[in-house]
Amino acid sequence: MTTYKNKNPLQLRTFYLGMLLSFWLGAAAQAEVKNFQIHGETIPLTQDGIHDPENDAIEIFQHPTTAMKDFPRDTVGVIDWVKTLEEGKLIARANRLGTEEKETLDLDITRTNTGEMPHVIFSHAKHSTQMDCKSCHSGLFEKKSNATEITMSAILTGDKCGVCHGKVAFPPTNNCMRCHNAVP
Repeated sequence: MTTYKNKNPLQLRTFYLGMLLSFWLGAAAQAEVKNFQIHGETIPLTQDGIHDPENDAIEIFQHPTTAMKDFPRDTVGVIDWVKTLEEGKLIARANRLGTEEKETLDLDITRTNTGEMPHVIFSHAKHSTQMDCKSCHSGLFEKKSNATEITMSAILTGDKCGVCHGKVAFPPTNNCMRCHNAVP
């Protein structure tokens, strides 16, 4: 198999332009879900695609840009939730009220079916410190390594990883290397 390391500069440029185009098209498909994480945009809660505009309490909520103004961000300006937890700026709970014990799993899974992109090392520890295992393993993903097919198309249209990424977690279109983080 030819990897991205074996390509000449023209092939690499063509490859990355194709990737950018596919990400742009994927982002256009998700246009109805606005993201308050990027560059501190201020989007009314009634229009952000996350909060329920019919909820009477929406007028008393603190706006996300105010609540998260001091959260650490990655190289493209998106909130880094792992660092936010590590710095104690946010406390993850096992349930809404914080009455259950949080289970953390320290297990990495390497996804190698990534085409010409670097492999993906999926960290259970980084995800399970933020949310309960049932959040993903309730039909979204199987509990067996590499048993669930994951494609960029699925992610960009809001399925699989895209259930969170692109909505409440960093978008898959801004910084490819946050996921494609291992060299084959």
